[in-house]
Amino acid sequence: SFSTVSYNSGSHISVIFQVWGSKWPTVFPYCLFNVCVMVILSFVDSHFDGKYSVDVSTQGHGFLTLVVAFLLVSRVNTGLTRYESARDSIGVMYRECRELVQNV
Repeated sequence: SFSTVSYNSGSHISVIFQVWGSKWPTVFPYCLFNVCVMVILSFVDSHFDGKYSVDVSTQGHGFLTLVVAFLLVSRVNTGLTRYESARDSIGVMYRECRELVQNV
């Protein structure tokens, strides 16, 4: 069963920071940890003249591209399944209404 999520479409900030139906409260501590690690690494890099620099590989971006593509396709597939289900339900409703009117 699906539950309805209501939101204010005029306020993008309220949509981003909604708590009910959002994974943001779960993910936020990890984001904060990543920011703290990067601030510390940047501080160390700037104060030791690049002696402890961190190199960034492009291999991780390639892997994340595949993961994001998979998640996007599965999300679109879920949305399309919901759309088709709703379309079929409306078709049944129109057919039943037409039969009801014909029998009256």
